[in-house]
Amino acid sequence: MNKLSVDDLRARWNSQVITEGEVPLQTFEEFLTHRLNRALGLIKQLEERLAEAERLERRQREELRARLVAAFPAWKHSGRADQRIYLHVGPPNSGKTHDALNALAQASAGWYLAPLRLLAFEIFDRLNQRGIFCNLLTGEEHITVPGATITAATVEMFNPERSGDCVVIDEAQMLADPDRGWAWTRALMESQAPINHVIGPQTAGDQIEKLASAAAIPVSVIEHQRLAPIQIAEKPWSLQ
Repeated sequence: MNKLSVDDLRARWNSQVITEGEVPLQTFEEFLTHRLNRALGLIKQLEERLAEAERLERRQREELRARLVAAFPAWKHSGRADQRIYLHVGPPNSGKTHDALNALAQASAGWYLAPLRLLAFEIFDRLNQRGIFCNLLTGEEHITVPGATITAATVEMFNPERSGDCVVIDEAQMLADPDRGWAWTRALMESQAPINHVIGPQTAGDQIEKLASAAAIPVSVIEHQRLAPIQIAEKPWSLQ
């Protein structure tokens, strides 16, 4: 039997009559080459898209930082390098506010910022009952307590230039509120206190961390668990 070279075999293969379902070797090679080139092209496109996404994210962060600087001139103050945010996240009745108030009580001066007058009044009353002199400042009233260096206030009444040593910002999820969110954003960005305790549900954590990261403020996340379990009552209770 005569030995055939590879070229002879390829020529014989390509000269065969093609029936349904059969593909000449030359056509198959071209098909593989086409698919390989297409795959390489798709990989290149993916790499270009990833690179563009990275450039876009970098540009967005730079634009956000520029907007923060423009909107909050006090962002770059002398004490910013030593500032820190303690982010308290967890469900209701998990001790978030309790821990933050303990830190405020130990400060020589500071603020507790709330969304509602009644909540500010509750903290005002609680701190004064503990013997910690505290003022009350809302849009409706101002109660000055002699010797007080701590103020419980609605968030819009905050004076960043007199931040003190510790600022507690409650209900931080209000940052996303279209009407009042500016006040929480201003409190975060313009606070000059070295220690800031921010309180909110788990769902608000990402927002706070992203904003703090954009402003280069270190964040320590403290996760709280509910102190008492929630159970369904075994019998109905009347409103009376």
